[in-house]
This record gives sequence, C-alpha cells and structure tokens, in this order.
Amino acid sequence: MTISNTLTEKSFAPDAGSNQTFDLGFEVFETSDIVMFFDGLQVTSGFTVLPSTNQVTVDSDPGFNSSKTLTFRRVLDRTQGTNLANNQVLDVDAVEAALDKVTALHHQGMSIDNDGNLDASKLVDTTVTSRRITNVSDGILVSDAATVGQLANLQGGTTFVNSIAGDGGTLKTGAVTLTTDDVDEDGSPTNLYHTTARASAAAPIQSIASSDGSVTVTNSSGNINLAVQNTSSGSVPSATGSNAFIVSESSAYELQSGATARTSLGVGTGDDVSFNRVTAGENLVVAGTSTLSGAVTANGGVTSSGTITAEQLTTTDDLTVVDDAVIGGGITLGEDLTIAGTLKGPSSNANRVGVNTSSASADGMLHVVEATAGSVAAPTTGNLLVLETNDSSNGLSILQPDPSGSDNTANIFFGKVADNDSGGITYTHNQTNRNQDSLALNFGGSTATFDANGGSPQLVLPSTTIIDNVATPTASDHAATKGYVDSNSGAPQVLCVQYSDQQHSSASGSSNARYHSLSPSATSSGSFSNVSGASVTSGGAGFFTLPSGTYLIECNIFAAVTSANLSRGPMVHLTTSRNNNSTSISGQVTGAGGDTVKSFECMLNGTPVRNLAHTQSLFYKTVLTVGSNTNLYTTVGLRPQGNTQASVQFGGVLSATKIA
Repeated sequence: MTISNTLTEKSFAPDAGSNQTFDLGFEVFETSDIVMFFDGLQVTSGFTVLPSTNQVTVDSDPGFNSSKTLTFRRVLDRTQGTNLANNQVLDVDAVEAALDKVTALHHQGMSIDNDGNLDASKLVDTTVTSRRITNVSDGILVSDAATVGQLANLQGGTTFVNSIAGDGGTLKTGAVTLTTDDVDEDGSPTNLYHTTARASAAAPIQSIASSDGSVTVTNSSGNINLAVQNTSSGSVPSATGSNAFIVSESSAYELQSGATARTSLGVGTGDDVSFNRVTAGENLVVAGTSTLSGAVTANGGVTSSGTITAEQLTTTDDLTVVDDAVIGGGITLGEDLTIAGTLKGPSSNANRVGVNTSSASADGMLHVVEATAGSVAAPTTGNLLVLETNDSSNGLSILQPDPSGSDNTANIFFGKVADNDSGGITYTHNQTNRNQDSLALNFGGSTATFDANGGSPQLVLPSTTIIDNVATPTASDHAATKGYVDSNSGAPQVLCVQYSDQQHSSASGSSNARYHSLSPSATSSGSFSNVSGASVTSGGAGFFTLPSGTYLIECNIFAAVTSANLSRGPMVHLTTSRNNNSTSISGQVTGAGGDTVKSFECMLNGTPVRNLAHTQSLFYKTVLTVGSNTNLYTTVGLRPQGNTQASVQFGGVLSATKIA
C-alpha cells in the first residue's frame, strides 16, 4: 500500500436516496477510522465502511438534498501497534502499513484540506493546552507575526500603568490614583460622573406644584401619581426634553420609553379622558367614560363604570361595562362579556354583531355561530337574529319555571305600529298536568289551538273557520268534504248495474286465459240510476256510463262453474274497453290508490287454487274520479283446465255512488 495523496476527508452534496456508495479517494485502514458528518452534525449510525475499496455506503437517507453537505473524515488512533521481533525475518507488509499510518497521521496532524492545503479549522484535537510562541523576531512583512515590543512602539511611547488596587487593598506597584474631577467629559470642563457626594446633595423629590397640577413620588411604594387640575385650557404639566418622565407627541402623552411604572398608573381627574392607545399589563379600570381612537389591549380584565368607545378591544379576562360599549373593530375576549348598556358593532358593517364569528361575516344584526352550517347565508327578509350550527339536532329554547298557582305561557309575537300583537304563537304550560298543555296560533283576531286533550291531541278551530283544498276522502278516518257530505245526505246519487250472464272459455292449453266483458241487464230488468248524466246500455255489447265526478264503486259478482274445471281464476276487472274472449285484457282502470281495479284471485297458501268446480264471490271496492262521460265495462277473466271448454255462470251487481 502507498499513500498517493494528502487527503484526510472528502465532502459530497448527494441527492435524496438510500444505499448510496461514495468513493473517499484516500486510504482507509480500519472501519472505525471513518467519521461521518451530515449538515454539520456527526452521524454515528446508518452507514457501512468498506476498507478494501476505500468506500462508504450510506444505508438510510438522513435527508439528502443538494443544499446539504455530507462529509467523511479519517480520524486515526494516535498509537503505534506494530512490534517487530528481533532476529526474525523482516515483515515488509507490516513495516509498510506502519509507514502508511505514520504518513496518514502526519496529514491528520497538519489538517490538510481537500486541496492539500493546511486548514487549522480541521484540527482533530481541540483540547490541547494553550502555548506561548517565544523567540519571535520582529515582523517585517504584512503577514509576519508581530511581537509585544512592536505593539508597544505603535502607541507613540505611551506607558500603560495599573490604576487598580492590589491584594489587601494596597495599590499595585506603579498604580496611579485618579478622581472623577480629574477627568473632563465635555470640555467645559464640567464633570458629569456620578459620585456619592453628588447623590447625597440631591434631595428626594416629594412634591412639585405648578399651576397645572402636581407630581408626587412615594419612595416606599414606588408609585408615581400625576394630578391634573381641571383648567379651562385642559393643559397638563410640560412634557419636553429627553429626561421627562411624561413625553408629548402629536397631542398625546405617554410614559418615556425608558421609564418604569408600578402595577397601576392612576390618572386623577374627574373629567373624561381620551386616549389614542392603551396597553395594560394587568387589569384596566376606567372610572368614567373612555374614548379611544386606537386599540385597547389588556393582559387582564377591563372594567368600566361608564361608556367605552374603541376601535378594537382585546382582553385575556372578563370585560365588564356598566354603560354602553361602542367598538369600531373586533372584540377578542378570554373570558365573559358583561354589558349593562348597549353593545354596538362597527358602523362599517351596519352595526352587526357576530358571536363566534366576525362582524364582517355576520349575516344579520346578531349572528350566533356554534359551528358553520356550510356555504349558506340567511335570507335578507329574516336575518335580524341568525342562529347557526352544524348540529343536525339543535335550536332555540324558551325556558320558564314550573307553573305554580296558575298556568305559564311562553309567547312569540308578530306586531306592527298599529297593533303590537297582530299574531303570535303561545305555548301554555298547565299548572297541574302537562297532558293539558296547549299550543295556540293567533292570527287575524282568531285563535287555532292544538290541545293535548289529556293525551289525545286535537285541533280546535274557531267556529267560523273554513278549511279549503281538502282532498276527497278515500277512507273512513279521512276528513269529509262538503261534496262528500252533500252526496251522502238525503237520497244518494247511485248508479246500479245488474249482471246475469253465462260465458264460455275455450282453450288449447292451460296457459291460455280468456277475458269477457259481461252484458248488463236493462234498467227495466234490475239496473237503475238516479245520477244525472249516468246511463246503462244493456245487451251483448253493453256498458254503463258515468259523467265527470268522483264515485265510490263497489262490485260483487258470483261465479259458478257449470261445465269442466278451471285451472286459474275467475277474476273480475273494471275496464274502459270491451273484451270478447280475448287472450289479453285491454283498457284496465286505475283507482285512487294507483292500483288496477280488480278482485283478488282465489289463493291457497300463496298459490292460485286449481281445479275450481264450485261457486265463488268476486268483490272489489274503490274510489274512482272521471273527468268526462266515460263508458265502463265489467270484465271477467278465467282459464280452463287443459284443452277443454269451460262454462261459467256470472251474476251480481255493481254500484257507483257519487261522492263529489
């Protein structure tokens, strides 16, 4: 091995990535010889040294990027471990290795940088005790070292003496004793240095009176009180000069920047005080009206017995205002807000007030936000009070004590100038039984009441109330219309159709059904009608006709099989078309419920009954509305058993009662 260069370290600026291998360019003797630095900090793990190839592999990425430097430095143990035995064969490799290490240690001691130059900043051992360099000649060149003698000559022959006391209070040899009076500071000569005598000659300031007020300093407490008289000019003590405790700028008075005040600074005046800006380290107490064109910031609470007017108010504790509070900007509170007077928001935002939202974001005069409901804004016709939440179950509560002696009422009123309670909503808490509570809607001088009625709620309306747009009833528990009542009072308007007909069904296979429209009997043979505009047409192609209106239709037909058996059916349908031994039915009618008007098929355990050879009753009931004169047919369907002809005798009646 040979040492081909003077390098002891090498730096890189690698991009991101793990398992990167770096060529060091200098000899590596042991894996422990290499120290790794990344971004100026030593890294003790996450890399592998390869002495055989003078390389290092970084196993994990410590945050590589081209702006951060990765450095590998060779730091050798400064010991010599090679021991050659006497009178033995010379171990050339061991000698060479020792020479290589000595050379490397020399480079290390000289701290050679990447360019082979001496770099003192790379010294490995920084704990060496400081040493003095002696026998140095006076420097000649600019880069030569200078001696102490040369430095002394540069002072123009000035002799430096020691002017401080030595051990035991005695002056050191050659010391010079000086007083502050011996030193000129501004050329007057006026001595400005502080001395004990000068300090004792200045009497403590107790009170300085003037025509405009007084300044009082209390030594025991350190408080400074500035009293301002109520003069017509409203002037205050002069505040000029750099030594003034109170300084004036742009008609505003403030503490000098270097001044230190106690916990409280009192302004003793009975007049209102206007401030440009107030910042309090603790509580701020205002005894009168406070008008601020700037901001109020308090690390404690703010208490005012008058009105506070400010551009912005920030406090980490409670805000208590006995009178009005007018805030031009935002209010930031760490605790409670108590205002006995009026709270007004910024006029730039139409005096809107937002709770848990800014006044600029408020949808109305008072906008209370628990959490945003989403991208939605209150309508402008209902934004005086806006309550917003993202909770699917929340709202507004009116809470009262339990009723005692009389009922309690909770009210919401709707009024105007001429009538302050034109309408409203009133909830009455019954004093003895909540099942007797009621909710009343007051409007137009009338009251509609939802009465608990002992647990069976009912709606009680005024005797003159008319409810319109009521749908025609289709069930016994539906509200009746006037038309329904009229049609069911006195003689009802009824059309009655009688049937007595025998139908045959021929089929070639049990899967084929046949549909037949029955022939009505003539009005002289059982059918009749007292519905104006209704009629019955008898005969093989007969039908019945209903004029416009709503009808309750009931059909009851019996079917008796007279020859052969049926595999399915029979059933009875209401149609608007005549069916004559058809394989598919046409013109089926849909009733009020949206279902086809027909009877049920005879079923057993969910399966159609086959091999019917007895009499059945076919029945349906529905409400039907027709828009104009409509011809209607009673159509039956049946299916014979196998390739046979079935004969079925049908008879019965259909009635249509007009209800609207």
